[in-house]
Amino acid sequence: MEYYLIFIISVIIFSFVGLNLFSVLVLTIAAYAFMAGFDLHQLSFLLFNNAMNLNDKSEIVAIPFLLAVSEILVNFGYFSRLKSFLFRRKNRKFWPFFFFFILSSIPAGSSLIYNRILKESFSLEEFSGDRDRYLRANFFLSALSFIMPVSIPVIIVASLLNVSLKAVILYTLFLTIAVFILYYFIFIRKYLIVMASERKETFAGIFPVVIFVIFFFYLIYAVSFPVNVTAEIIFFTTLILVFLQNRRDFRSKLLVSIKNTILRSGVLISLVYLIGIINFFHIYTGASGELFDYLLFSFTNSSYLIISVFIIAFLLLELIDPLGILLILYPVYYSLLGTYDISYIVFIVSFTFFVSLGLMSNISGLPGNFYRNTYNLRSADIYQIFLFEYSIIVIVSFVVLSFFGNFL
Repeated sequence: MEYYLIFIISVIIFSFVGLNLFSVLVLTIAAYAFMAGFDLHQLSFLLFNNAMNLNDKSEIVAIPFLLAVSEILVNFGYFSRLKSFLFRRKNRKFWPFFFFFILSSIPAGSSLIYNRILKESFSLEEFSGDRDRYLRANFFLSALSFIMPVSIPVIIVASLLNVSLKAVILYTLFLTIAVFILYYFIFIRKYLIVMASERKETFAGIFPVVIFVIFFFYLIYAVSFPVNVTAEIIFFTTLILVFLQNRRDFRSKLLVSIKNTILRSGVLISLVYLIGIINFFHIYTGASGELFDYLLFSFTNSSYLIISVFIIAFLLLELIDPLGILLILYPVYYSLLGTYDISYIVFIVSFTFFVSLGLMSNISGLPGNFYRNTYNLRSADIYQIFLFEYSIIVIVSFVVLSFFGNFL
């Protein structure tokens, strides 16, 4: 079981000194190979074999295509068009805002991309000019997008745990809609003052966005295509539609979108690849079996161990981004779910939503880092401003796990 301890401790220590997660995982694998007595030939075979296994996972193959579509829609301004189309009439807020959330968060794929969409679509003045209210709404909607049906983190965790993506998508959609409606009537409707747009946007202007949402659910549920095939069809459909509507500046904006996609998907797939190798060493060395025995002997009630996983994740929030937490704790909660009768689907929904708290961490690239630098906020200010949103996320996460953990 010392392999697990080395893994977690090395992640924490190297994160403190500023080493990125990719480097930490590479160093951990090197240490594992040395401890297990692997020579260069054996390690090379392991690296190649794991790459082949990764290529067989349809969810992982779908990631570059889904990210490419979201980048294309953002860079060609389709979400600004979506807002203009939906907010055409005065004094109508709920349904336009609801459909904007659904039609923008599903194609976004990444909460970081979605936070960018929100910043570009809604101004500070549209939230009564109140900075704190504006930031709170941006953060909470970004946190909800972290578990939306086409959320990359959800797709990755579902792939790692070999869970039906169709089932996960269904439950994440129900949860996000329910929580969105609750948050809207408690908070957003009091301060949102979006007026009718002066720009007369037509339905044709938002057609690629609508097609993305319709095609995704139709191909997944009605046709039962694998998610990689679905993603490829949506990508080429979007590419054609966007080209027909934006021929003048198509090449330049497409190149930017592809560049961003390669960078984002390359990092994500590399992390999943490395985590797969680390999990192999845990199984090969018997560390997983030792952990199973330890859990069965030490925790007769699984609730205590579940809470400990959430506590560890909470302590890591300031060191590692939310997706990184989902990945580095995967060997631990994989063993946990395999030992106790806990629904994989419910755990994915609950735990993924919980770690979305990390979006407000002071880590480069995350919304929290941007808001600290832009509005000169301290960490104490962050915790004070977002206390209500933090509370909702924690409560919803534990309520879902408590009431449905052994149900599905």
